[in-house]
Amino acid sequence: MSEKEWWYAHGGDKFGPYEISEIKTFATTGKLLPTDHLWKQGMQEWVEASAVKGLFPAAQPPPTPASSF
Repeated sequence: MSEKEWWYAHGGDKFGPYEISEIKTFATTGKLLPTDHLWKQGMQEWVEASAVKGLFPAAQPPPTPASSF
């Protein structure tokens, strides 16, 4: 069972608590930015959202252009 234990900070305001599934949705919809900060009980300090593994999709390298022969 998920718990509402995550908080996020954006623009100087703090929001929460939320379940991690909600935080992931915020990340995929743009409500949570990689530069926003996250915290949950047990953490010593707020961390940048981009530092939380699996929250944002991994950056994909640009496609290699097809060479013409």
